[in-house]
Amino acid sequence: MCMVIVHVSILALTALVILFADHEAFQYMTGKKQTLDPKKTKLLHNLVWVGLLGMIGTGLWMTWPNTLFLFTVPGFQIKAAFIAALFVNAFFIGSLMKLAFEKPFASLSQAEKTKLMLSGFVSTAGWLGATTAAILTFGNIISWVGALF
Repeated sequence: MCMVIVHVSILALTALVILFADHEAFQYMTGKKQTLDPKKTKLLHNLVWVGLLGMIGTGLWMTWPNTLFLFTVPGFQIKAAFIAALFVNAFFIGSLMKLAFEKPFASLSQAEKTKLMLSGFVSTAGWLGATTAAILTFGNIISWVGALF
C-alpha cells in the first residue's frame, strides 16, 4: 500500500509541473511571451520525464509479478497505450520545444504550429487517459490512500 502513496504522489507532483509548463506554453501561444526560456523549459521537460519514469517504475513495482497477466486486461491495455503515447510524445516535445526558444508563436509556419498543438494534445490526452484508465481498471486509488489514514 505504501507504493500506492508514492505512485499517487509522483502523479500529483508531475501534474503540478505539467500545469506550470502548460501555463508557460499558453503564455507563448498567446504572445504574452515571445519565446520560452530554454533553461526553465528544459528543466520542466526533464521533471516531467522523471515523473513519467517514476510512474512507470512504481507501476511496475506494484504490479509485479502479475504484469504479464495485467496485459490481458483491456483497461490495463488502454492505460499502457496511453503511457506508450506519452513516452513517444516526450521525445517529440523535446525536439519541438526548440522552436519556442527561437521564434515567436505567431511567426511559426502553420505546420510548426500544428505539430506543437498536436504534441500538446497527445500529452494532455495521455495523462488524463492513463489516469482515467487506471481509476476505472483498479478502482478509486484515492480511496486506497484514504484507507491508510
